[in-house]
Amino acid sequence: MSNLEFYDAIIVGAGPSGALLAYKLASCGLHTLLIDKEILPRQKPCGGGLTRKAMALLPFDINQIIEVSANEGSICFNGRELTKVSISNPIAFLVSRPDFDHYLTLRAEKAGANICPRSRLLNISQHAGRTVAFTDNGNYECTYLVGADGVYSTVARLVGLMKNRRTGTAIEAEVNVSPEAMAAQGSCATFDFGALPF
Repeated sequence: MSNLEFYDAIIVGAGPSGALLAYKLASCGLHTLLIDKEILPRQKPCGGGLTRKAMALLPFDINQIIEVSANEGSICFNGRELTKVSISNPIAFLVSRPDFDHYLTLRAEKAGANICPRSRLLNISQHAGRTVAFTDNGNYECTYLVGADGVYSTVARLVGLMKNRRTGTAIEAEVNVSPEAMAAQGSCATFDFGALPF
């Protein structure tokens, strides 16, 4: 018998998919550990827009962290508006990604999941139906190890998946704007293609 702390499931990555899975598993009574290499909340590029379909899939209400319910959508090219739609129901819900991820993680913790931030997965070993996760903040044993750790997944790399996966570069910028500019933007989600070269 190992003297490591045992979990039914260890989830690597406290983004939306990892945190929601931790919430679901803990809600079902499984001893669950959610680890992330960063301290939460942490900044992540992109992913601050939720469709109505995504909202309907959430098992709890997140209205307290929604920043804008977008009733309009605008498609632009090089700063010139090509088309705009406006409907009575929100097209999308805009959230701050750090706040969203942190809220989901807190819900997972409230459901009974153990949260272990600042824990980078270093290696894994598998034997007799058990997996040991070695991190820079301790080692843990589990039946199931889940990789929810993004495009450069350490879990996928360690188990030999996606060896030749092609990736691209994403650049994100969050800028402060005046209250007047925010008021002018209103509840419109704008997508401007060609605003930056290439």
